[in-house]
Amino acid sequence: GSIANLADLEGIDATFDLQGQNLDDLYTLLGVVMPSTPPYKLRGKLDKQGKLWAVSQIQGLLGKSDLSGALSFDPSAAVPLLTGKIQSKMMDFADLGPIIGLAPSGGSTPKTEAAADPQKAKPSAATAGKRAATAATAPGKVLPVTPLDVIKLKAMNADVTYAAADIRHVRELPLDKGSVHVKLNAGVLQLEPISLGIAGGSVAGTIRIDANVMPAAFTTNLDARALQLNQLFPTVKNTQTGLGKISGQFDLKGRGNSVADMLGSASGNVAVLMGKGEISNILLEFMGLDGGEVIKFLLSGDRNVQLRCAAAAFDVNQGMMSSRAIVLDTSDTVITGEGQISLRNETLDILLKPKPKDMSILSLRSPLRIGGTFAHMSAGPEKAALAGRAGLALLLGAINPLLALAATIETGPGVNADCAAVLRQAAQATATSKPSSAGKK
Repeated sequence: GSIANLADLEGIDATFDLQGQNLDDLYTLLGVVMPSTPPYKLRGKLDKQGKLWAVSQIQGLLGKSDLSGALSFDPSAAVPLLTGKIQSKMMDFADLGPIIGLAPSGGSTPKTEAAADPQKAKPSAATAGKRAATAATAPGKVLPVTPLDVIKLKAMNADVTYAAADIRHVRELPLDKGSVHVKLNAGVLQLEPISLGIAGGSVAGTIRIDANVMPAAFTTNLDARALQLNQLFPTVKNTQTGLGKISGQFDLKGRGNSVADMLGSASGNVAVLMGKGEISNILLEFMGLDGGEVIKFLLSGDRNVQLRCAAAAFDVNQGMMSSRAIVLDTSDTVITGEGQISLRNETLDILLKPKPKDMSILSLRSPLRIGGTFAHMSAGPEKAALAGRAGLALLLGAINPLLALAATIETGPGVNADCAAVLRQAAQATATSKPSSAGKK
């Protein structure tokens, strides 16, 4: 290209090719705050008029994700300003890992003081990848513990939009597309609005991080609408035939410089609701330990049962989620529950109590306890309740083996849950916590 004034770098009109290991390196070179990323390779058109730098016709790759768009950078103000619009036709979700504190794809690793010191030995790509994966989460944990570089949020202002038409390789959550408006002003980062396509539905809302206090303060308000049950858990085979739409609200605030710290200190509320639909009956029978029904389904095949409603609402205080209501009501069974989930320790202890509406043989209807950690969950019958039931069977079995079988017969004491009241209760409790949002709907 050409430079009109080489001494002052004025009147630049040029094309460029740029590649590197981490966009974050551009901060020390140009003063532009970028997140940690996997290796990148970009090309585009560069213009500079006065103090304003403009990069247009951007094309390239960030990890395995394509990028295109245009950006402008004005360093003349007291706080430099970055503006623009970037989009991806296909975004590999693994390439977002470094932004939220996960190990980056491609074997690259977040920068550390040791890596920044050229006098210190550089590890191989394989070793670096292993160290990054280890540092991203604590042993036995799943929430990222790598500190986010919130200090740099004060070094630049920004107004940038990003949209991905196709999001791939998300193992835990079926994301398909997304967009976000990034606003950074005086150390306050606002992702508003966020819009994600998930499981045939959408999740929208805002995330705000204030780096002017330490640890950083965050606020999250997200609404989930019309998530399709049969798409929400792609790795769970028995949910793929289910029908129904799930909605929810997540209102949390806390303090921390990593995702794990933020959620571990979070307070607020979470509510998930589902109206009429269908769910795999074999799931219900396993939950209720209905041996006769499970055997029947294993021999003849599963079938769906009508779901009248489902609701789960939690109050969150300093990272501890305490159930306000848990209910699942079908044509066969009413399941109610209670318990706690610790976001700080990544543990859960939920007790589900099934009450069948039909008579069944070979049934040991005991409460089901879901426990363990986020990384290693466990589920099984509540031992105390099951022991009492089994003890009765053994006692009767001593008299007559036939009476042992009679002890497992269910008479169906469950009754239909008042779905409308349950859903109103969970939704109303959430709505009262954010009256401003209710007015916008």
